[in-house]
Amino acid sequence: MSSAQQVHKDMTPDDITVAAGEYQELLKKTGVPIQLPQLISDMERRVADLNGISVDEWKERFNAAAAPAAPATKAKAKAKPRGEVVEIDPNYFWMSDQNKTKGALWMKLRKEMHIVQNMFVVGPSGCGKTEGVKKLAEEFGLPLYKIDCASITTSDRWVGHKELVTVDGNTETRYEKSQHLKWLAAEDCEPGIVLYDEINRLPAVLLNTLIPILDGSQQVWVPDLGIYSQVHPDTMIAATANLGVGYSGTYGMDIALQDRFGTIMETTFPPADEEVRILMRRTGIDDIKARILVDIANQARAKANQQELSKYISTRFLINCAYYVGAGMKIVDAADTTFLKSFSAEGGAGSEQHIVTQLVSGKAGQN
Repeated sequence: MSSAQQVHKDMTPDDITVAAGEYQELLKKTGVPIQLPQLISDMERRVADLNGISVDEWKERFNAAAAPAAPATKAKAKAKPRGEVVEIDPNYFWMSDQNKTKGALWMKLRKEMHIVQNMFVVGPSGCGKTEGVKKLAEEFGLPLYKIDCASITTSDRWVGHKELVTVDGNTETRYEKSQHLKWLAAEDCEPGIVLYDEINRLPAVLLNTLIPILDGSQQVWVPDLGIYSQVHPDTMIAATANLGVGYSGTYGMDIALQDRFGTIMETTFPPADEEVRILMRRTGIDDIKARILVDIANQARAKANQQELSKYISTRFLINCAYYVGAGMKIVDAADTTFLKSFSAEGGAGSEQHIVTQLVSGKAGQN
């Protein structure tokens, strides 16, 4: 286990310097700008808190150890640790027991019983629909092939296109199958889960191509080749859709298409304690700050359910915010940097942005 993955009360200044450097390299992969002094300072504070003393007192302990002749100081009473310290895992994800069971049985139907049972994952934006399917794929050792449906703007993106190529000085027309068809047929790749992400961002004309793929025939006609492209027997198909408060820019789901998804997995935001753990595991912030962020989100979600706000503060928003908090930014500033400006400022003191700003400042205080 890397020292960057865990903060514990017995760490020395040298330990923290090494851990901060490793943690900095880890966070670089997320695209979050980070300063090493900020990381060191935050880790020193967290270790001091675990020992129930101030940062200055914690530093004095090691200064005294470096000077044996110095007189002993009176021991300080230890305060209760601030909370649970967890291992950092940027890919940590929570799924309800019900959905874990449903996902495992969905796999069994296809793999052992050879039943075509496409899965439709629905829920509010940013609650972990895509990550849930990714987790299922990982647990069962399958590759996940994700198609961003919002990027499908023409029908040739589903099946392929003609292109001119030069071979030995001669120019000829060649048909290039789409990556989509190759994933479905497991052509040049292993069969896995093909995921249509945010399928309700497709207009009806582009959804029609999927109907024969999703039904019992498991094939699609490729007119330029004059052939049917078959879905591999071991390929599994899933789709996600944003439903509930604040999903805009989407299309109604055709009944014929909905009927081709025999398994429905409904997702929602994690329970408060689980969402706190997600923030701690993925970003390394302490439980107190994580709980403040989750409290803010849950109050805002309640207002969204009452139609006082047009969208939720999603788990995805919270994770982005927590990265900045972990880098040393105050919660109020981190909220302003990540999710606050996504709410409308129209209406001044009565605007959504003002409502959420007041909520954040009231819950976060000086944290």
